[in-house]
Order: sequence, then C-alpha cells, then structure tokens
Amino acid sequence: MGAVLIGLLLQFWFSAAASCSALTCDACLQLEPQCAWCTQQNFTDSLAEGERCGTLAELSARGCPEDEVEFPGTRAELLEDEPLGKRAARANVTHVAPQRMALRLRPTQVTFQVKVQQPEDHPVDMYYLMDLSASMIDDLKTITHLGSTLSKEMASLTSKFRLGFGSFVEKPVLPYIKITPEELANPCSVDYSCLPTFGYRHILPLTGST
Repeated sequence: MGAVLIGLLLQFWFSAAASCSALTCDACLQLEPQCAWCTQQNFTDSLAEGERCGTLAELSARGCPEDEVEFPGTRAELLEDEPLGKRAARANVTHVAPQRMALRLRPTQVTFQVKVQQPEDHPVDMYYLMDLSASMIDDLKTITHLGSTLSKEMASLTSKFRLGFGSFVEKPVLPYIKITPEELANPCSVDYSCLPTFGYRHILPLTGST
C-alpha cells in the first residue's frame, strides 16, 4: 500500500513538473499555478525551447536568478467596501459588501468573503391581476377579504407598501367568446347580468392608501 501511494505521489509530481512548458510568458503563466517564467536575457542560449517556463525549483536549478523570475500570485483587492446599511430611507444604502473588487487570478481557486444584509423597511409593491369572469365570483370575494388582511400584515413589516389592482375577463374575439349581440352585451347566463367582455383594465394604480 505504501509503495502504491509513493508511486502516485511521484506520478503527480512528474506530471506537474512536465506541465510547465510553454514558449511565451503568457502561455506559461496560464498553465498551472506553480508555473513561473524566467525573464533573464539570453537565458535559453544553451537550453531547449520552452525552458524559460518551469516551476520555481526548476528555474533555480537552471540558473535563473530569483529577481528575474515572473511568478505573479493570485490576489483579491477591495476597491469599495462601504458598511452595510439598514434602512431603505438612507441615500446610497448598501445591502452587499464589498461593492467592488479587483481580482488577479492564476489557474487556481480564490476565496473572498461577501456580506449580505436584508434591508429593513424595504419598499414592496403588490399588484393583483384578477379574472372577473362570472365563474370567478367566489374567488373575487376571497381576494377582497385577503387584500385587507394582507395590507395590515404588510404594514407591520414595512411602511412603504403599495397595492394596485387590475382585471381582465377574456379576449373579446373568437374563439374565446360568443359574438352574438346578446352574448356581447351580457356574456353571463340569462338570469345573471355582468359587464361585457374586455381584455384588460387598470383599475387601481399602486397606492399606499390601503
């Protein structure tokens, strides 16, 4: 078991070392996070093409001075990190921090922390779009009751709640409705009177007077 583990480690080490081989600095640094590039002039006169690219240990063994090695690391820089705000009435309130970052990445993972805060007293708009056909009369009564209850509940969560209402019945064209004069005037049953069919009506604009 120990021999197998050692063999796997050696195989991984050799494959990682062999993966650092490229002819340009850009290509080299995009290969693996352990790859570096030697910028020394005439460094490859006695070496094969691509020998400028290698791990730090390989370049050191080839005689590349440490100050001539290009080995940029992964970096996360905060550009804007305003503290989290609470009330939505504040100007430029922030709910996510940081707001701006600059990332310099190698082919590897980078971890940074993001803070999120649920705003208090956040504006909420709700718009009911209701089918007012005769078959929905029971549902309309339910919505009327729920609308009042919902307004009271939302008032306990935010002072910026607005409610609106719109309605539709059906498209006033075939095959959605019958187009006889009697049916157009009263699309409900003969013993029940209702408004003519319409596509959409905006009845109550969004308002805070709920």
